[in-house]
Amino acid sequence: MSSRSITSSSAPISKRRSRNSAPKKSVRFDTLEIIEFPCILGDNPSCSSGAPLTLDWKPQEQCTVKVDFYEFTRDPRRSRLTMKKSEREEHLLAMGCTPAQLAQVEEQIAQIKKDRESSATTKSDTWAAIKMAAKRVVKSKSALAA
Repeated sequence: MSSRSITSSSAPISKRRSRNSAPKKSVRFDTLEIIEFPCILGDNPSCSSGAPLTLDWKPQEQCTVKVDFYEFTRDPRRSRLTMKKSEREEHLLAMGCTPAQLAQVEEQIAQIKKDRESSATTKSDTWAAIKMAAKRVVKSKSALAA
């Protein structure tokens, strides 16, 4: 499995004039540069369950094609951009990852999620205490002013 990054080159902007109107501008695209990146075992804690996939930094393949050819031969649009845990595991195991590696990453992700939840709770409690103290200061100043 890999992901593609597509860049395009465009032809110069052409101008056409029709009667009694401003010049029309248009852009034409000529070629696409397709760069494929392999998927590898990831570390993103936003993955809902199981080990995540991520893109490697090193390109796997690169090619340049005409836009018309690409549009004619490309796969239909994907309607689902997420994978089930079982699909990711199957793909990662087929890539050569071991079940122990998957378990280790899952444990690390669980710990990161736990740490984030703890941090969010602590910050929330801290902000609540600050708000209460601010309210007391405002009340005491209001009482002094009266």
